[in-house]
Amino acid sequence: MEAELAAFPIASEASFCSPLVYLDPVTCRTSRQRTLSRAAERDILLSIPSVPLDEFVAIRDRVWFGNCSDEVGIQAPVSLVHYLRRLSKQYLDPLGQAVEVPSSRNGSEGAGTSARARVRWSWLCRALPPDLLRAARGVAPAHESPFSLSPAIDGLLRERGYAETHLHLGAAADFSLLWANFMRALAVEEVQSDALESSGACFDEGRMFAKWVLWAAVVRLVLAEWLFDSDRIRRDSGLPDFMRGTWRRRIDAGMMNDVLRLVSEFERGEPGGRPVRLARGRAIYRSLMRPLPFGGNLKVDRRSLPVRDEPGRESILENDPLARVVGWQRDSGCSPETFFVEESLRHLERDEEDVDFARLFWQVVRVRCLLYRHLTQRPMTPGLQWFVRFFSRIEPVRRELPMAALMQAAIRCGGGGRGLRSLEVRVGTRASQSYCRGILQRVNHVGRGAGQIETGAVFHFSRDRGGGWRRGIQNAHGLDRSYPGVPADRRLRTCPEVGNPSGFRFARFYLEKRRHAQALVSVLRAFPLALRTLRGVDLCTDEAGVPVWVMAPLIRWVRESGRAAAATLQDRGITDTPALRATIHAGEDFVHLLTGLRRLDDAIRRLGLEQGDRIGHGMALGLDPTTWFERVGRVVQTREERLFDLVWEWDF
Repeated sequence: MEAELAAFPIASEASFCSPLVYLDPVTCRTSRQRTLSRAAERDILLSIPSVPLDEFVAIRDRVWFGNCSDEVGIQAPVSLVHYLRRLSKQYLDPLGQAVEVPSSRNGSEGAGTSARARVRWSWLCRALPPDLLRAARGVAPAHESPFSLSPAIDGLLRERGYAETHLHLGAAADFSLLWANFMRALAVEEVQSDALESSGACFDEGRMFAKWVLWAAVVRLVLAEWLFDSDRIRRDSGLPDFMRGTWRRRIDAGMMNDVLRLVSEFERGEPGGRPVRLARGRAIYRSLMRPLPFGGNLKVDRRSLPVRDEPGRESILENDPLARVVGWQRDSGCSPETFFVEESLRHLERDEEDVDFARLFWQVVRVRCLLYRHLTQRPMTPGLQWFVRFFSRIEPVRRELPMAALMQAAIRCGGGGRGLRSLEVRVGTRASQSYCRGILQRVNHVGRGAGQIETGAVFHFSRDRGGGWRRGIQNAHGLDRSYPGVPADRRLRTCPEVGNPSGFRFARFYLEKRRHAQALVSVLRAFPLALRTLRGVDLCTDEAGVPVWVMAPLIRWVRESGRAAAATLQDRGITDTPALRATIHAGEDFVHLLTGLRRLDDAIRRLGLEQGDRIGHGMALGLDPTTWFERVGRVVQTREERLFDLVWEWDF
């Protein structure tokens, strides 16, 4: 609750639609403050209804307004600059380490980094971007991994080394990198208005999200041009006059009028009477940008580049349109966004009367924080379907992100330089031999350049039950496939993606995954040495939606191809290459404990798992049955699942 309340003034849809630059202890003084307080109570307490209202208000008062002895006084409004600074000091010391208690009255720091301090800080990092808090605290570099280990464990791992065997490559990039990549993509890619659409997302299920992110990209360029302008006389002018004087040679009067309307919409947090269209906003963004060093305003086909020349992390940050404005350099150690935030906070502290700049700046911060929360799954969120939903949200933001940059981010995230010795990344399958081969080449190349870190890849087959689950619009009773014996007139003819033409269960899904398996088999047959990087295959995600037996023929097919490739290498005298292994996610997502045990046994027996293979998670094996039944009590499951459980138990 403390983390959610701390984030609410700068990371909620309500705060964006009712923009504030001050937090007023007298909530009835302004309508916007009243709206923000009521929205916080509604949104947070509805998710935690067991918390008493007076406890909620007490936590809100301490987090938003500080103690009664604060120097601002209990009745004075608190500026968001002061609020963010104080919040960062309550969680971080000057070195960026988590502290357990807020700073005391005499200004001394808290009780040092302890387990409780790290847990408290980790909760806040799920609610707000860590680089924002570290920038507000003045910790450099702000994009470094914010999560620290206990000194004893950290020293042990650095000394002995460890292996990271379960890192999803698509989700390994830090938010600073994803944000910079998306800022460039908004200008050089045709990002659609529904790119961030997702069930449960803010801004009308995400339908308006891409527009507001594009508007934030435009406004932050406007603010940065004014903030980092070296001509002090021009900086004394207002933003509209400054924009007309700065860009009169780049844009015409009509586009300048659209820029002013866009800025006005963004400042209010709602479309105007004659809103600017998304295509027009993209044209404005391109016109205001300074030339980019890599690719300019044109899309560069990175697939045509040699693996060694593929741009890495520094190139992505350099291609953020903001980098040219703030004077970002590759050896700066921070992202362009950090430069912008730090200078903006200093300006607002120097000139508290600049309300126009403050309103626009905090709106940019809110959109960025909302995008971070859009991609970050909240702790204690149950079920694999939520994981699938959040994981799919990353795709539009990381699109066209080079594999070299992703691998560098994975090494940093996995602990490069802090004891990491072996890194195994997980990547999705596609029906393309060239794609699979390219992935292996890039993983191998970056691994060789990482020094002592051994790298490998596991291709995972993601299960998808269909029926509208991925989009969050579930059909009644899981309608997605045509069961044998169902009359044709009862099938959903209006939805071509619904149903299986063959009439067999999971047939559409199976045929799609068969093409993915064929691509891997072709790589192994043509390039047996790929086994040095291709370490295994994985069956993951929707365990409850797609049984093991559906994918068993394909997993066995790929593994047999791996054995044939290993035998080919043996004939050539290459004996140090292991056979292809398998990781099966089983016993992870279940309603009844017996169901979890049955799926584990199905995976082991039907897929022929042996020494060297893995069970992913296997949560059912770590539960005491008596304790589980006493805690859970009565459960609800489908009759089909219950029948399968009883038949398996009788057979076992």
